[in-house]
Amino acid sequence: MEFMKRHLYITWQIIGFAILIMDGTYIWFNINNENISYPFVVITSMVAGFIIILSPMVIKLNKKNSMTKELSFKDEIEHYILHLHTWDNGYKSELITSLIMAFVLILFTMVTIYFGIPFFAPLSFYMAVLIYILWKKYILSKFYKVKNAEENCEIIEVKDLSFLDILYKSSAITYFKKPEPEMLCFLYNRLNNKELLKDEKLKIYTLTSVEIKEKYNIDMASRKKFLMCVLPEDLNIENNDVMNFKVDYSFGSSLFDSFVDRGKDFICCMQCPVCGEEDYGSLQYLTEKSTGNMFLYCDCCDACYDSPEDAQNDIISEIYYGRSRASTIEEIREADWEEYINE
Repeated sequence: MEFMKRHLYITWQIIGFAILIMDGTYIWFNINNENISYPFVVITSMVAGFIIILSPMVIKLNKKNSMTKELSFKDEIEHYILHLHTWDNGYKSELITSLIMAFVLILFTMVTIYFGIPFFAPLSFYMAVLIYILWKKYILSKFYKVKNAEENCEIIEVKDLSFLDILYKSSAITYFKKPEPEMLCFLYNRLNNKELLKDEKLKIYTLTSVEIKEKYNIDMASRKKFLMCVLPEDLNIENNDVMNFKVDYSFGSSLFDSFVDRGKDFICCMQCPVCGEEDYGSLQYLTEKSTGNMFLYCDCCDACYDSPEDAQNDIISEIYYGRSRASTIEEIREADWEEYINE
């Protein structure tokens, strides 16, 4: 058992090859026997093939899922770009790719069985994965039209607290991310793809939770230690259209004034189901300014829920909520949500 725990990959490879050896031995001693069980040979060969070929990937996935740390920032961005592609273009491309992958899986499996080499059937899984990787690279290449876009970003560190008033009054578009090359490249291409860039150079104002605490006395969540702000006047957005600007909440962004207003006097509901115990994300009661609808918003991972009951059942909202403010205790009582307040 100790060997299996320490050398899990080798153990499963031994099991797979042992089955193949048993299968080969069975065929050797029954080669001239008319009663040889061909279904037994085929099934055991396929089982051995799956164990040998797929066990490394299964072990790797299990290890990855058992780790509590987050995805790398690069993986997080790539996942979000694929989400944006589906959001902007519908599911047609994703559906076609899935159908091609399924077709390759079925066709390759049938071919291997037809030619009497069923233990190679698991290789069809890798062929399907290859198709997905090629599709993913194609989507990323379409998104990153400007290579090394971080070189076109002008980083301006905000040390003067009075400048925060300008960010507030202008409803600066704010990302709660560290200004790393991957993030800068993503943000530049995102705005460029939406034809929002006014100049080749993009001015990005950066500040930290220290300035926010000193100016507004707001304690930011543990994962939101950095802010990247872009003024609407530096983009192709008219002043009267800032209110309608669609913010990418699902990737940790907001409008600066909305963030400040929420942080001043928000009331918490419960711990966020997405964050779990380690990230300490809190669900806040918020009210959408345009509709007056209330919802719950996580100050750590940006997840939204339509009601406390949905939050308890981990049913994330499919509604896009626009600019919002902290809900008042009267609004919470009127909605019969007071019992969920986290004291």
